[in-house]
Amino acid sequence: CRFYDDCWSNRAREGMMEAEVLVINYHLLMTSFMTENYEILPTPTVLICDEAHALPDVARTFQSAEMDDGTFKWIYGRITEYVNPNLVAKFKTLYEQLLYQATFMIKNVKMKPRVESGMFDPAQLCETMARIGAELEDRSKSDVYEDDEQARLSMYAESVKELKGKVDR
Repeated sequence: CRFYDDCWSNRAREGMMEAEVLVINYHLLMTSFMTENYEILPTPTVLICDEAHALPDVARTFQSAEMDDGTFKWIYGRITEYVNPNLVAKFKTLYEQLLYQATFMIKNVKMKPRVESGMFDPAQLCETMARIGAELEDRSKSDVYEDDEQARLSMYAESVKELKGKVDR
């Protein structure tokens, strides 16, 4: 960025990297842990947590994602006419497996999450959604569609990528 030297945030980050003691909140700590190579904060030698009982809830927020039935149905309803039918069918099957396993686990709280034959595999769903997103992105760049439909396809591709990111967590 051409404003790097004048940016308050960048100057503050540089100051943090040289500090011996930092006082930060848990959200900034978790954000730093979630970035590749812990780019936001320096790696601590000692970490002192005030109100440590709050840390698990904040950490869980950063390590979890919420998905609802409506999101899957919205995406499914929009991709059927644009994406390979076999891929759409696989997406639906994997989603139904996810619902079944989630319902089963809720009813049997003591069950530990695992992937067994015939059970939901998040990696398969992520791979399927990556392929769907790529198909939608390719079609959004095609001259076959009008500009507004290209924009819609691009939006669908972004929605699939966002949902994939939630499943991938």
